[in-house]
Amino acid sequence: MSNTFLYRKAFATYTILALNVLVFLVMSMQGSEKAREIYRGVAVVVPQDFGSIAWWKLLGANFFHINLAHLALNMTILCVLGAFVEFALGIKKYVLTYLVSGVVAMFMLYVYAALFDLYVPSLRVVELQITAGASACVLGVLGARAAIFLRMWANDDSRIARNHFLFVSFIILLQAALDMRALTLSFGAHVTGAFVGFILALLLKHRRLDLSAANPFSLAGAVKHR
Repeated sequence: MSNTFLYRKAFATYTILALNVLVFLVMSMQGSEKAREIYRGVAVVVPQDFGSIAWWKLLGANFFHINLAHLALNMTILCVLGAFVEFALGIKKYVLTYLVSGVVAMFMLYVYAALFDLYVPSLRVVELQITAGASACVLGVLGARAAIFLRMWANDDSRIARNHFLFVSFIILLQAALDMRALTLSFGAHVTGAFVGFILALLLKHRRLDLSAANPFSLAGAVKHR
C-alpha cells in the first residue's frame, strides 16, 4: 500500500462491502419462507440458553441484513469512515478489529438477554428476537477510528486529529441516543461493538501518521511519519 492515504487503496473495506452486498442479493433471490428459514439459521436469536448457542452465528450474523436500508446505511458509513482506519491499522489488524467487534457484540446479546431476564424485568426478552447485520462491526470500526485519533491528538497535538476524534465520538453518542429511544438489545450490541473496537485500536500498534498536509475533511494526503 502506498504511503499516501487514498480511498481507492481500501481493499479490505471494499471486500467487506462486496461480501455484504453479495449475501444480501443472494438472500433477496430466495422465497420469503426460505429466507426466513435461513435467517433463523444464521442470525442471533434470543432469548436462548448459553448451552444451546450456535457459535457460528456469532460471526455469520454480521454479514446478513434483513432490509436494504440497513445494508445501505452500514456500508456507506463503513466506506466513508473505515478506509482511514484500514490505512492506519493495516489490513490484518483492521479485519481483526472489524470481526472481533461484531463477534463479541453478538455474544454479549445473549448475556444482556440473560441479565435483563434476571434483574430488569421491564426489559425482559419474551418473544424471540432475530438480530443480524454489520452494525456492531461498523461501530467497532468507528470506535477504532476514535481511538486512533485520540492517540494522534495526545501524541502530536494535532487539531485535525482532535476534530475527527470529536466528530466520531459525536456519531457514536448520537447512535446510542437514538437506540435509547426504543431500548432494545441492539443498543447493547452497538455500544459493545464501539467499545471493543476502541479498546482494540488502543492496544494494537498502528502507523504513526502525519496529517499536516492532509485534507482536513477527507484526510487524503495523510502520510506515514518518516
